[in-house]
Amino acid sequence: MADAEDKLHTGSCYCGAVSYRAVDVAEIWYCHCSQCRKLTGLYMAAAGVARDALEINGDVKWVAVSARASHGFCGACC
Repeated sequence: MADAEDKLHTGSCYCGAVSYRAVDVAEIWYCHCSQCRKLTGLYMAAAGVARDALEINGDVKWVAVSARASHGFCGACC
């Protein structure tokens, strides 16, 4: 059985101005659609997480990419 440390995921943008903490992240999935390829230059790896299990710190710039999804990025290092 996984312990609490295995369920916690943390990270940040390159410059460190934006960081996140997520708990109970779903399995990673890969998308090769044209929208994801335009955002990343290749395919996108993503995982779902409940909003109340995600904490984002810093000034995130959001761009709506569909009716259900937005792309968040750091305005300082992107």
